[in-house]
Amino acid sequence: MERVKKSINQFQEKLLALPYVCGVGVGRKVVKDQCTNCPAVVVFVEEKVPISELPPDGAVPQSLGDIRTDVIPIGEVRLLGERTQRTRPMQPGVSIGHYKITAGTLGAVVYDNKTKEPLILSNNHVLANSTSGKDGRAQVGDPIYQPGPYDGGTASDQVGVLVKFIPMFRATARPDCQIAQSVEKFLNGIIRFSGHDYSVEILKNQRTANTVDCALAKPLNRELLKDEIMGIGKVKGTAQAQVGMKVRKSGRTTGLTEGEVIAVDAVIQVKVDERDTALYENQIVTSNMSQGGDSGSLVLDENNAAVGLLFAGSDKATICNRIDLVLKELDVHFQ
Repeated sequence: MERVKKSINQFQEKLLALPYVCGVGVGRKVVKDQCTNCPAVVVFVEEKVPISELPPDGAVPQSLGDIRTDVIPIGEVRLLGERTQRTRPMQPGVSIGHYKITAGTLGAVVYDNKTKEPLILSNNHVLANSTSGKDGRAQVGDPIYQPGPYDGGTASDQVGVLVKFIPMFRATARPDCQIAQSVEKFLNGIIRFSGHDYSVEILKNQRTANTVDCALAKPLNRELLKDEIMGIGKVKGTAQAQVGMKVRKSGRTTGLTEGEVIAVDAVIQVKVDERDTALYENQIVTSNMSQGGDSGSLVLDENNAAVGLLFAGSDKATICNRIDLVLKELDVHFQ
């Protein structure tokens, strides 16, 4: 390998000056997807292009002296912190959020079944502040920031507006009943009169289960939005999750990670905040491949077919909505 290192030292400036080349290193020649024992100068390129499309003397030589070369496409190399920075055009996999939340992930670009316009897909709790639609937490027309507020997003970073969400039903909710509201007011009046620093809140138990945690935002203009998921590429249809299926996602916090489906048709009790929980049914459970801030990431199989929409997790597992249910509820499709 020392001869390879010497070859790199001798030719690296010329190699890095070639079109699409972004790096070089010491490696072994790969032939027909099999790594050989032949030492090689590995030349990393953003993408492989036909020699006919390169300028004269623009191709990577097959050898440098008596040392073979091997060309490997790795895409554009960026600082990983970019996912939490202002990105224009933005693309799935970066930080985004409703103006009242912290930050989540821009999951994918989808298209309205009626108008065919492109829309931003993520979770309700990312784009719509975990709203039920009746609690005042969010409303259609609210501003969406990229990056999300936690990552420094402000009004000057607005990239779209909330256009649709599927309500989130919590295990408990504020009652609509006038009698319950009157009783609560009466009890709190007695407590205040007694001089104690307490308060009473009457909550209604709800038995409605959720199947999805999803919402849509409309970009301020089409040029702000790029379809390709960061580190993955374009979505190629959908697939049904199967136990043992290998999956991956691209998210704001942990970037590109891989996992395996360990359960389907799951019913999961999810903690929404310090007080509330929500019940979700027909969910996909995978091995852990996410952290806080990855919510909203699209989960895909090895063929880039969408499988689910990531929305919750623990230090042992990641929970996803079924993508077919998400698309049906929102009345959208992938291009």
